[in-house]
Amino acid sequence: MSKLANKGATMEEPSDETDFRVRAAKEKRERMRKRLLEATLAACSLETIRNPAMLEDVLKAADVSRGTFYKYFASLDEAIGELGHQLMREMIDTVALVLRGLTDPRERVVAGPLMYLARAAQNPQWGVFVSRIEHLDAGGRERFIEQAISHDLTEADREGVIAIPSLEAAIDLLVGASRQAVLRIIAGGRRDLGHILALITMSMMALGMTRRDAERSVSRTWKHIALRHAETMPWVAELGRQA
Repeated sequence: MSKLANKGATMEEPSDETDFRVRAAKEKRERMRKRLLEATLAACSLETIRNPAMLEDVLKAADVSRGTFYKYFASLDEAIGELGHQLMREMIDTVALVLRGLTDPRERVVAGPLMYLARAAQNPQWGVFVSRIEHLDAGGRERFIEQAISHDLTEADREGVIAIPSLEAAIDLLVGASRQAVLRIIAGGRRDLGHILALITMSMMALGMTRRDAERSVSRTWKHIALRHAETMPWVAELGRQA
């Protein structure tokens, strides 16, 4: 029995060491995957219609070999797709967190576009990538729009705080205005909070709010975000300090 027990004990020791090596290898892979995705974001943020991002741009930004890249992704398109999914999922979760604390239908309509522009103003690379629809899965983007915007627009219209003859047109107005604002931001244009608040206010007026209601709703929504979420969303605090 003692020999068998001793044999079992000696078998357990390398098992612990093996577990450590497995964990260390997993963490190393995760770090490299994150590094490659960050490099993909940087490369895509610099691309233009004439000069699209190339794999060589990602390799240079990450300072890795082609072989290393292919250990993690089959192609640049696959890396872009995964990055797009990650960023959109993160944005959906962030907006959902803020919406849980808002009950006024006016403020709920304001929250999504306001957070999108605030984030882009503080992280232009993020804004570049998210604003380019071709980088993202179209179906996923449509579902996000339907879930994050349609319900609140419908509720606000039902309660009479906005007046929209067409839900689709209202969505296009909000998404289109926000995307154009992001393109201006990343081109080196206005990035200040005042400009963002003015644009959202005008968008709300276009949806049928009075100027007073629009200004009050935008102001209250920003104060709520800055007060409740600045610690978990650093870009909110940074933009607020610039105001």
